Amino acid sequence: MRGAILLLLVSPFPADASRVEISPTLLELGPERPTAVLQLRNSSDVTVDFEVLAFAWDQDEENDVHLTETREIVFFPAMVSVEPGKVRKVRVAAQTPLEKTEKAYRLLLKQLPPRSAPEGGTAVHILTEFLVPVFAGHAGIRPAPELAVVRSEGQRVELKLRNAGQRRLQPFPMEVRVLDEAGATLHSAEIHGWYVLPGREKSYTVQLPENACPAAHRVVVRAEFVDAPAREVSSAHRCSP
Repeated sequence: MRGAILLLLVSPFPADASRVEISPTLLELGPERPTAVLQLRNSSDVTVDFEVLAFAWDQDEENDVHLTETREIVFFPAMVSVEPGKVRKVRVAAQTPLEKTEKAYRLLLKQLPPRSAPEGGTAVHILTEFLVPVFAGHAGIRPAPELAVVRSEGQRVELKLRNAGQRRLQPFPMEVRVLDEAGATLHSAEIHGWYVLPGREKSYTVQLPENACPAAHRVVVRAEFVDAPAREVSSAHRCSP
């Protein structure tokens, strides 16, 4: 559920070439910007209709996206028709007082089946759903990443990343290196992380190649973040439990 979702439906409508772009792909609300505008541009040759819904967004170690329908985010209009070659706007605002910790939401734009179609047989029709992140919070708040190696032995390295701050941790690369006793790199791997919301944590596992184990002495993990300093941690590595 990270971006556009394509739903395949068998319907009596001939398949169309619906091409709708949205911008921006992320909305931020705050005291200095209480409203935001989402634009839908239709570059196809048919009118495309969308229903708009708002959800509160939470996550846990197993699932990046838990959605609960909410009225804390308001938007207009709730139904959007985008004619060929046209641009339509959806205005979005927060209906709840802003707190010290940033709140996360998702705006769902759900494409509806075509209103009408020429005579013809059954066809596969592609419907698109866009899930747009919406963040509401005060200016100046920051994430606070806490990175740790939980376990490093055999062919397995387990990591944990916690966000102890008041703002989301944005997408980041995380590099894992296995070193020998002299400090030479035996193996390296990169993890492409995703958002970690305030007060939440995520676990990651890296599988090492079998030939890296006998000489492995230490594991070093370095993570880069947006709006937060990089973190680097290391741990002794055991070849066998």
